[in-house]
Amino acid sequence: MPVWLTANLRKLRELEARVGELEDSFVHAEPGILELRERVADLESLALKCNPDLLGRVSALEAEMTQVYEQHDWAPSEPATYPGEK
Repeated sequence: MPVWLTANLRKLRELEARVGELEDSFVHAEPGILELRERVADLESLALKCNPDLLGRVSALEAEMTQVYEQHDWAPSEPATYPGEK
């Protein structure tokens, strides 16, 4: 196996281990946050069905949540999408 491939595989394993550690610390640091995020998503979906104009408010809340996550190094890996959003 080429040296560069071996080095890349080693680095990938290190990164995978680090991601696992971060996931574990995230769950242990805030046990209820995953459930809370699911509940928020359900409420957002319901609110958007009732009033599509809430999308702007939801986006503002998402930006605020992202700031909190970033302050605590909990930033999501990709932005959330909502029903009706392009």
